[in-house]
Amino acid sequence: MLAKAKKRKGIEWERVPQPADLVAEAADIVKQHPGLGYTSVPEFYRVAVREKIERIKVAKAPPVEVPAE
Repeated sequence: MLAKAKKRKGIEWERVPQPADLVAEAADIVKQHPGLGYTSVPEFYRVAVREKIERIKVAKAPPVEVPAE
């Protein structure tokens, strides 16, 4: 599910279908690796989406210029 913000009405959730094999793999990771800290498949998805968004933002950022010595 994805949230769509609306003015003064809170969050409206949008359902996004997931392939069964992807859901099963995420569920296996959550179950088999409790040390990663995920408590559910939706939490795993939220973290994955946030990380992907951050990577995209970093890739779009202009390169940092270092002055020549």
